[in-house]
Amino acid sequence: MRKKLLLLSIVFASLFANAQDTIKGIMNPAKKYSWVILYQLKGVHQAYVSDATIKDGKFELIIPKGKKTGVYRILYDDKKNMYADVLYNHENIDVEFHPDYPSVLIKFKQSKENKLHQKYLDDISEYHNTLDSLQVAYFKTKEPLENQKLELNYLETLKNLSFKQEKYENASKKMYVHHFIKANNRYYPKTLIKNTQSYLDTLKRHYFDFVDFDNAALEKSSFFMDRIIDYIVYINVANDQKTQIELHKKAIDTVVAKIKKTLLKKDVIESILFMFAQKQNKEIVDYIFENHYAKLPVELQDMEFKLMINDFFKTAIGQPAPDIKWDVYGKKFSLYTLPKNSYYVVLFWSSTCSHCLKQVPKFNQFLTDKKEITTLAIGLESDESKANWKEFTFDFANIKHHILGLGKWKSQYSQDYGVTGTPSYYVLDTDKKIIAKPYDLKELKEFLKKINTKGKNIQKLKS
Repeated sequence: MRKKLLLLSIVFASLFANAQDTIKGIMNPAKKYSWVILYQLKGVHQAYVSDATIKDGKFELIIPKGKKTGVYRILYDDKKNMYADVLYNHENIDVEFHPDYPSVLIKFKQSKENKLHQKYLDDISEYHNTLDSLQVAYFKTKEPLENQKLELNYLETLKNLSFKQEKYENASKKMYVHHFIKANNRYYPKTLIKNTQSYLDTLKRHYFDFVDFDNAALEKSSFFMDRIIDYIVYINVANDQKTQIELHKKAIDTVVAKIKKTLLKKDVIESILFMFAQKQNKEIVDYIFENHYAKLPVELQDMEFKLMINDFFKTAIGQPAPDIKWDVYGKKFSLYTLPKNSYYVVLFWSSTCSHCLKQVPKFNQFLTDKKEITTLAIGLESDESKANWKEFTFDFANIKHHILGLGKWKSQYSQDYGVTGTPSYYVLDTDKKIIAKPYDLKELKEFLKKINTKGKNIQKLKS
């Protein structure tokens, strides 16, 4: 009998050891999201884990057996990049969050790691806010008694913050969340500083004091990049453009110098490059390429990545649109030989893109009475989907020119315009210069309405 009980206990223990964990989620309020995808973060990269349907704001994601401890991302809107991040350490997670503010309005009903992390962030932020407010008040006041009062309050709050930080670090020992609690610690001067510039210089000098760039857990999360972006973009700020550029350069130099791991350095440099390319800041992009990317080992320098970054500047606002050439039954066409019109809209879409199949029919309908707009719709397709694309084009008769972009992201059209997602819209003026890159159809309509209204008002003033 004892042998049977022992065998059963071993079987049950084995079953529980190999059981799959789950992430149960509730969006409050529930919105019209129908699908959620779970990724595991691996630094600036992410790996697919599982997916699930959303019904009435509720979903349940399965974490397959064997998945490692880490930060997992619940993505529910890939177009707007809306997601909620959770810490996973082999336990079930039950979470509720606001779909519009997932990083702020979030509550964990189950998960020791995440509950402790959220409680820590809530508690510690109160002390940070108080200390920051006291410092700002200290800048402004000139009264000796008020200064003394602020100094005493500051010292007391700083002491309590240190105690609270130590408390959470001790409570999280041997837990995965410990890495993040320890790294989230912030440096504060021992006394209040009267001079604003001295305070900012101190803040910059000590910004990464508690960040260990050799920490593997932090490396596989978004922690490094979040901190780095804050440091470059929000800590190093100036009123005039020339000074701002120099501050950005110095901040980037500081960040890169702190990273010793070659692969991590490459990922960070590429992420910063991508960010400034999106901002159309060519001076910073050129600086990073010359002073940092070029110094990486040759085998790590990605030519396709370089070309993609350079492509961002081909479609900067105010630049002439890259030419588009195509032929129909042997007859050659080109963007720059099309009949003159008030506006041109270049649309990149795909018959395999769910967002496109929602927006393009509405766009086609929108064009019904828009004779002042010439539209070129480029279908980014594969050999397998081109027949499907052809069928769809018959339904979109208001789109003047349908162009097949075989090879999808590798097609010449896609590379010339630096397209990384569909649908993508580009609005050109009568001279074929890019005047807008709307986020979606709604933004496109609003932009066209705005410039048409402005044009009519100008005509009224002239008359």
